[in-house]
Amino acid sequence: MFKSKPKCPYCSAVLTDPPKTKKKCAACGNTVFFKTDPYTNKEYFLSEDDAMQINLLKERYKIEENFFNTFCEYGLTDKLFVKRRQIYIKKHCCPIKKLREGSI
Repeated sequence: MFKSKPKCPYCSAVLTDPPKTKKKCAACGNTVFFKTDPYTNKEYFLSEDDAMQINLLKERYKIEENFFNTFCEYGLTDKLFVKRRQIYIKKHCCPIKKLREGSI
């Protein structure tokens, strides 16, 4: 399932039994969350703060999808929608910038 062994975002200890949603790290006792980026479908093991950022991103994704589905009948195309989304992400701070940069 994972290319490399999943690690705790707090102490970097290898998670022998990775969480399916959330679980306490055996090494440090902090809660590790398993989340998927809605835009890239990449899976991450995150701290609580980063997990909340992903939840906000998922809400934004749902709003964008509803917007797209509503305006498809008026001529909005996938290509234009994706282009505008990329411009928006570059202009505004992405809530999980470090995920986008691949530092997690």
